[in-house]
Amino acid sequence: TWMRDDQQRLAISLARSQRAPDAEEMLWNGDHHATFSFQLDNGELDVETAHSIDINWLFSSEQQQWRLAAYWYEYQDYIYNQRQSVVDPFHGNAVYRHEQADARFRGFEASWQRQLLPQLQLQASADAVRAQFRDGNNIPRIPAATTALVARWQQHSWQLQGEIRHTFAQRHTAVAETESDDYSQLNLILRQDFGPFSYQLGGYNLTDTGGEIHSSYLKEFAPLPGRQIRLSMQLTI
Repeated sequence: TWMRDDQQRLAISLARSQRAPDAEEMLWNGDHHATFSFQLDNGELDVETAHSIDINWLFSSEQQQWRLAAYWYEYQDYIYNQRQSVVDPFHGNAVYRHEQADARFRGFEASWQRQLLPQLQLQASADAVRAQFRDGNNIPRIPAATTALVARWQQHSWQLQGEIRHTFAQRHTAVAETESDDYSQLNLILRQDFGPFSYQLGGYNLTDTGGEIHSSYLKEFAPLPGRQIRLSMQLTI
């Protein structure tokens, strides 16, 4: 870690890590009701090894803050759950089996925060990841890139937050995997703190936009909910 000056910090991390396959990856053989699938076992799985580099830059002043991060991971024998070309003949569900292959992950995260007024703060963020096997094919269920813009106003015990979150389309799909379209959601949240209690009224996905989480096994069965209104209370002891 290098402190460039009073406002900037640069950090570089190099790592080598390993993990053994877990019991579910090696031994599960049967229906997986939570994901509407049939899981095959694979007792031949070996240790997964990763070599990685992470670079982080932080700039912080009285009025704003920037944070940028980039990473690169090289995997040997990366463990992933591969959808098979057959279906469960009893229920018609998808069939999966954990496999291993050398892989590469690279991506970034970025965020910006600025205090526009004593009561008003603006935030923006973005992230993306690209994941491929060494042969160039795509790894399944990799999240799509996202961006967000958040405005937060706070006065005494009251807080009002508006946010727009956009998820890009995921076209880098694996074998037997479908693409996911892009979508945007608008959320508006009003909160009041009253002693140990906090009350919150939130409107989520106010534009009633449809969308899917690409990393989910259930994206076709359980898309994101439509317009929602939530009223909640929290007690902090």
